[in-house]
Amino acid sequence: MKPGVIDISNDSEFRQLVLENDKPAIVEFSTEWCGASHLHAPMIREMAESFAGRVSFFHIDADRNKHLTSQFGIHQIPTVLLFNEGRPLDQAAGPILQTELSDKIHALLGWDGEPEPAVRAPAALTGREQRIARILVPVDFSMCSQQAVEYAVQLAAACGASVTLLHVVSPGDGILAREREEKMHLLSAVAAALYFPESLPSRYARQTSGGKIESRIIESARISEAILTLSRAGGYDLIISGTHGRSGVNRLINGSIARHIVRHSGKPVLTMQAGWNDTRPGKILVPVDFSRYSLDAIEWSTAPCWGESPEIHFLHVVDTEIHQDHYLFNRESFLSVHPDYTDRMYKKLYDFCGRRGDTITHSIKEGHPGPMIRDYAEKHDIGLIIMSVRGLNRFEHFILGSTTEYIVQTAPCPVLSVGRFPAGGQGRK
Repeated sequence: MKPGVIDISNDSEFRQLVLENDKPAIVEFSTEWCGASHLHAPMIREMAESFAGRVSFFHIDADRNKHLTSQFGIHQIPTVLLFNEGRPLDQAAGPILQTELSDKIHALLGWDGEPEPAVRAPAALTGREQRIARILVPVDFSMCSQQAVEYAVQLAAACGASVTLLHVVSPGDGILAREREEKMHLLSAVAAALYFPESLPSRYARQTSGGKIESRIIESARISEAILTLSRAGGYDLIISGTHGRSGVNRLINGSIARHIVRHSGKPVLTMQAGWNDTRPGKILVPVDFSRYSLDAIEWSTAPCWGESPEIHFLHVVDTEIHQDHYLFNRESFLSVHPDYTDRMYKKLYDFCGRRGDTITHSIKEGHPGPMIRDYAEKHDIGLIIMSVRGLNRFEHFILGSTTEYIVQTAPCPVLSVGRFPAGGQGRK
């Protein structure tokens, strides 16, 4: 039995618990052998907890209750039936999105149509804009790190933000620290020249005293923790980091440290590989999984720092693992066999993102989320990917934390990761 969900094993229990129930009831038909049913279960359990006391949730094993399965014409697994005061009112055959089921339940409860407190309307509808005032850039003096500094300074100049360059050295390494101080001073001068292109080296001190460019060296045995501590204490709005640098005895900003920062910062983190310096992306890709976490990414796509009217590509990926039962008997794609599902997803994407126009593209693709997002970015010459580090449960398909990590490592362009990674889990690719 799933917590919050009651198992029904016979007709008598069904009559007593569902047909004689004066509350709305959700009845899920599933089987042990169906992979989609196992992925469906966490969503049903979460919904049962969310609507505890207002809606009853029940589970029926379709193989062990043939009579009930036949009585309600269950031909696809999983299937969800919605009852109110013992009367069947609605049915959803096949996997259903959590947001879609939530809408149906709210309708049963006489919901007035206002969004739940946990789910905000997109920025395009609220007028809310994400603004950047302070940027933190970890530095390890690699080529990738230096390009991250250039990118950060150009972005800061476009939105009037200040930049802090941070280098972390091991405790007690005095000679190395002095050497790094000289390099940081030089790098700060280069950054100031980029921020103030009309300035001369002799004006460097005056320009940096204005607070736009500063540098810091911190002693710590744990590089990533030092970066995260300063980012929180300093009230930074954005961290920009290269994803490849030196490693080994120098203990600098390598890929694993960048991923650790993305995972634990709780602040937006922009990661980039060497060879990219265009802060005006032109085309922005926002993967969407219909969770409230995706709304953070949608909001960031409207930030004025990306330039005037960039193309926005909203992408929803239907994970083939969710419909693995379909591929046991079909060579055609799930979307081609179920055009009604595709139409429903497009409508959901239009409504969820809240933005349409000549510079807005909505796409539904099918495949494994990580590679599909990366390939889409390559094919469409995307200049920036914005995605949440957190998504829905596994059934809800699409963007989970490890997918974001995969994109951070493989994307052909900078990646802006927003939100906080879910505690206690790493998701999947």
